[in-house]
Parts: sequence; C-alpha cells; structure tokens
Amino acid sequence: YLGVFLLGAYQEILGDLLKLGREKGLDVHYVTSLFQLVIEDSIRLQQKALQRKANQLDGARLVRVGFHGTEGSYCHLAAKRYFGDEGGDDVVLVGYRSFEEVLESVENGSVEYATLPLENTTSGAIHEVFDLLLRSKLQVVGELEAKVQHALVALEPVSLSSIRKVLCNPLAHAECSAFLRRHPEFEVELVSDTGLALQRLTTARDPSVAVIAGAGAAELLGIAVIESELANHADNFTRYLVLSRNPMKVDPGRWWRRFSSFASIR
Repeated sequence: YLGVFLLGAYQEILGDLLKLGREKGLDVHYVTSLFQLVIEDSIRLQQKALQRKANQLDGARLVRVGFHGTEGSYCHLAAKRYFGDEGGDDVVLVGYRSFEEVLESVENGSVEYATLPLENTTSGAIHEVFDLLLRSKLQVVGELEAKVQHALVALEPVSLSSIRKVLCNPLAHAECSAFLRRHPEFEVELVSDTGLALQRLTTARDPSVAVIAGAGAAELLGIAVIESELANHADNFTRYLVLSRNPMKVDPGRWWRRFSSFASIR
C-alpha cells in the first residue's frame, strides 16, 4: 500500500509541476527530467542514510572507490554522484583501465568499493561486467540509475561548423549514431574510454576537436558544451552497481528501488 500511495503522490505532484511549467513557458521534458532527478536523489540519500545507521557507520572515514576510466568518464561521473554526499566521509575516486582491474582493486583491498555499469536502456547489458561478476565474490551494496546525457564538448564555445574531428567511445558512437549521420563532415575516431578522449582534448588544445561525453564532464573540466541531447533516444539510462568485499544490511523489501526505477523511466 505504501508503494501505491507514493506512486500516486508522485504522479499528482508531477502533474501540478507540469501545469505550472507550461504556464511559465518551460519545456515539459525539462520539468519532468528535473523532477525525476530530485526524486531519485532523495530516495537514494534516504536509503544510504538508513544503510549507514544499520551498519553503525556513524563517524567520518576514508572511502576509496574504484571506477573504470579516468576523470570525466561516465563511470567517474556516476561514482562521484553516488559517493559525493557521504556525510563527512573523505572520498577518493581511483580510476582503472579495465573492468577487471576495478574488481581486483576491491578484492585485494586497494579500494573499499567499486562502481561498475551493468546495463543501458539503449545498448543493453554490458556482457563483460556480467561475466566478471559471475566469477567474483564481491557483494552488491548499492545501485544507481543515471540518465545518459550525451553532449558534444570542446575546449571553447565554438560553432558546430568549426568542428572537424570528434572523439568518442564505441557505446557513445552507437547511441548517438543519428547525430553523427547528420554530420558526415566529422572525422570520427573511436577511443576506448571517454576520460582518455577528454585528456586528449585538453592536451591537444585544438578548438576544431570535440568529444562526445557526459554533460557533467564539461562542468567538471571547465570546457564548453557545443550541442547537447545527442542520443538517439531521449530516455537513455545506465544502471550502475556498487560493490564491496563485505555485505551490508539493506531494506529487504526494496520498495525504494521499485519506486526509484518508476521515477527514472517515466
């Protein structure tokens, strides 16, 4: 009954906000996305607070988190978002070159947690991660659904017509294929990791080079967004798992997960 009540309340509040947004001339999709983000983060913060209390984690501590890639990659942004509000904890994010190295870093004690992508609503399951988890003894202690906001970023706020070369990882290439087809003048180069592509961008200092990256990467690195919302499908989400060597106490009902998923995809 609690889940039904919450879903009804969610729909009623969203309806009121959409009506107010239309009166103010705001885009319906923008209002919906912003409200979904607030709801998702609120539920996640409450769930994490309950977990800390259940596991008697009252004092500040050093939290080391492994992720795939380098600063500015999608995994880095997800880890930063999930662990960026640890209530006084000092969080250190550590990048690794492969999914396997991320898991090994938790298993050997180099870091306490790992954040790995499991599946995407557009491109499907990430089979390499599934295969690694089948052989791993790590415990799932959290999850995060993050909207993938592909954007074309460059060093400076130049015009789209001045871009000559675009760097992107294979998944971003597939998920933004319609945008790239509309611009056959771009020389597209595939790079294994978005973070590495961003490193190349900042090192080359070439204003005619751009990268398909998460919109949050531009803000993080202080670079410009040339064009946003590049994905073929507007509702594009990636589900990330948070892994640890030791299990944690969580709410067995998991009603919050079902509601979070509803809010995220609708």
